[in-house]
Amino acid sequence: MVETGVFPNGNIKINLLPAINNLSVTLSKYKEGILTLGENWDDDGGKPYQITTWDRAESFVGELLIRLWLDNISVPIPSILPGPGGSIDVDWETDAFKLLVNVPEDPTELVNLFGEGVKRQEIEITIEYDELIAVLLPWLKTIH
Repeated sequence: MVETGVFPNGNIKINLLPAINNLSVTLSKYKEGILTLGENWDDDGGKPYQITTWDRAESFVGELLIRLWLDNISVPIPSILPGPGGSIDVDWETDAFKLLVNVPEDPTELVNLFGEGVKRQEIEITIEYDELIAVLLPWLKTIH
């Protein structure tokens, strides 16, 4: 995923290019799967997903992962799934933690998230979209 090494002078080198390429390919696949869902896609009245909702979910995932990877914290690409009411669920299930972030269709609505680390470090909060990275980065760093 993220390639690391040490320069002869002792500085750490991090090559994010392979990880970013993989992230881009994976996000494109999730995007196509979610944005092609039509009316009543779930046989329960599910409505099509908006590109603006996808853009917020994608931006959040990309920024969070790149910032973690730059700090040499290996976190995999999450599953990105259709959520209820036009929202999008971002779901990590790893050996170290579980985290579910629900990005609502309406950008003025709050984002719900719940996470749990293997040592019972829990986070459950409803916050503004713009606060996601600031809240989750420190929590994820305590998990690793």
